[in-house]
Amino acid sequence: MNPVLVLALALAACTGERRPEARALARYERGQEQLEAGDHAGAAESFRLAVIEDPRRPVLRSWQAYALAAGGDPAGAIQLLEGEGLRALSPNDRYNMAAWHARLGQEESALALVRAAVEDEPELREALALDPDFEALRADGVLASRLLDTELRAVMLGEEGAILAGELYDLELNFQPGDVAVSLAWDSPLPDGFSLDRVVDVRSAEPSEPGLRELRYRLRARRGGEGHLGPWTLSSGERSTPIPALAWQALVPAGVELGEPELLPSLEPVWWTPREALAGLQPGQAEARHGLLVVCFLPGDKLEVQPDALLGGSLEIELREGDQPTMLARAWRWAPQARGATVAIARRGSRVAEVVVERDLP
Repeated sequence: MNPVLVLALALAACTGERRPEARALARYERGQEQLEAGDHAGAAESFRLAVIEDPRRPVLRSWQAYALAAGGDPAGAIQLLEGEGLRALSPNDRYNMAAWHARLGQEESALALVRAAVEDEPELREALALDPDFEALRADGVLASRLLDTELRAVMLGEEGAILAGELYDLELNFQPGDVAVSLAWDSPLPDGFSLDRVVDVRSAEPSEPGLRELRYRLRARRGGEGHLGPWTLSSGERSTPIPALAWQALVPAGVELGEPELLPSLEPVWWTPREALAGLQPGQAEARHGLLVVCFLPGDKLEVQPDALLGGSLEIELREGDQPTMLARAWRWAPQARGATVAIARRGSRVAEVVVERDLP
């Protein structure tokens, strides 16, 4: 029984000016009792009378159609709901109509309706996989692929623009359906100077993206250069789909020499040694160096860089004295339109420095 409908009808029945709603509620409750008792013809008649009393509630007609189909008249149930117009029908109505068409052997009509229902209400996909009304369609390979929409679709997204050597490069693989086990084959080897840092598996819960699944491949650019990542082939069982290659570019800051790739730490991006990065800088200071904005601060300090929207990716370097960090440096690459920035540093809630830095390289 639909509790929302019962509440709506009960509230309407409480007003003396709406006696038809009170009668509709009584007819609806009687119809539910008859359904539970197996009296489908009686239930259909009770729901029909409820519709007459309160024609503004489409769900009453849906129950009438359900009772007709349960009583062995799927054609009558379809005809009843078709009179409402397909656009006015809920996903559940379309699903039920598809099931009734399937009972009658009307496969094309069943497929069209159930695909529309699942598109509007993805949760119906679970019922579809078990519903006995669709068993014949599921058993047919061609119809099953159209019914369940099992085509494997995928897209790979990469970083926009160039990154700095030493930074992470994120690849984001989105694919549907998301409830399948997949494997990603690199049809071209990982470019020299790149290494795989980690893979993150994300399952989307957004209703607007049913079945979407995301894999994030975090690569690290060990040296400067440019080229392509991929192409790839995504496979799941006997299904596969090609994914085109993506262009990449990694820049080396002006005046900076990178160390050997194998000597760079695996989890901390470093363009130069910490001593070189902080030479002459004290906590609370910021300067433009090597075409970058470099800031020196202490652990726990809060940085504010304005205008933040003009700055690109970031880098953090730790200086350690024993096992305890003593000073930190963060460097930003300038966006093309950036002319400078203001850096504010706060410590324990109080601002300790505000530095205006002009860009050093065009």
